[in-house]
Amino acid sequence: MVPGPACRRPSANGLSRWAGSHDQPAGGCVLMGEVLGTVGIDRSDLATHAILNRPEAANALNFEMLTSLVDVIAAEADSGTRALVLSGSGGGFSAGADFNDLTGGGEDRGFDDAVALTARALTEAPFPVIAAVEGFAFGAGVDLAWSCDAVVLSEDARVGVPSTHLGILYNPESLALLHSRIGDRAWRRIVLLGDELDGTTAFSLGMGEALAPPGRAVAEAMRLASKAAAGTREAVAATKGFSRAIMERTADDPGWQALRMDLLDNPERREAVLERQRRTKGS
Repeated sequence: MVPGPACRRPSANGLSRWAGSHDQPAGGCVLMGEVLGTVGIDRSDLATHAILNRPEAANALNFEMLTSLVDVIAAEADSGTRALVLSGSGGGFSAGADFNDLTGGGEDRGFDDAVALTARALTEAPFPVIAAVEGFAFGAGVDLAWSCDAVVLSEDARVGVPSTHLGILYNPESLALLHSRIGDRAWRRIVLLGDELDGTTAFSLGMGEALAPPGRAVAEAMRLASKAAAGTREAVAATKGFSRAIMERTADDPGWQALRMDLLDNPERREAVLERQRRTKGS
């Protein structure tokens, strides 16, 4: 296992040792099976855990991290991953844009476009993606978290989008996606008014699919991911695609009916039906 930087602590004999688990990400320590750029990866039988891994910078998003995350999503799609959990190391999800990558001028459109591209990669991944938000998620970090299919909020998490305070209008594509995910009331609260919400309040406004005690968001997200991963890969991908079509108002495309008919004859579906029949007869 490869440890994230925040896991390192001196032992009694002066050597470094590592500790951590999925159950306590808020403590800043997550063990990773491998690292791709600035994103850690830990795989289990059913789900993959991707970890934004710049704890020394509060997981601020720079071009390297955005590129790494897109690469991870593409690699997991190729490998047949059935579900993915996205979280941050060091006790928080992401502080948003890394201002060292910004100029304060029109050139920053390139960064906005990179965030939108990464958000679309999460949205279009052929498997469910669940964000586990511990500690904080601000600005572009909110874009990424709520581009996922589900969000698990820690009760004490802090969520905010300070775009108006920074004198900017976020990428319209990102703003529209966020609005479709969290609804008008929550969107106006955090984007237009620039309010910062705690996890419990954000959840009450419909901004999350689950609320977890502090330090348990990743564990709950992994539980949901395991449930989602039990579905057949083709059916899950088709259902996720149709969900996106509803948001984009293309759900009446006749291609969806054709895909539905194809899935009815899918061998994996047939085996799932036969397995349910066997369970029914055995009960």
